[in-house]
Amino acid sequence: MYFIQWIFLPILQTFVWHPERILGVSLLFLLGFFGMRLLGRKYPLFGNKLLLISGISWALFALWEFYCEAKQYNIRVDLLLIYPVLMSISIFSVLAGISNLLLSFHRRKDK
Repeated sequence: MYFIQWIFLPILQTFVWHPERILGVSLLFLLGFFGMRLLGRKYPLFGNKLLLISGISWALFALWEFYCEAKQYNIRVDLLLIYPVLMSISIFSVLAGISNLLLSFHRRKDK
């Protein structure tokens, strides 16, 4: 348990009360999505949708964080649900995006 707190707690604390940082993460996912779409490569659509879903999820979390900051909520029990969902979506979409890139380069190399 201490190991998980040692890794994830500093990462998660960078986003509490900083919705602008959350928007930055959202923009990174959305740029990844649009970058894969605009380059015209033959990436599987599944990976693209995951990047889009991650970007939208982080943007919704940023809106929620703006709201909580405006209301000055101190006890944030909602983060116990939000963070695991965001982290799992983000990790899964990054892994899917990397695997899509590697597969497309591998297929291109075979041709």
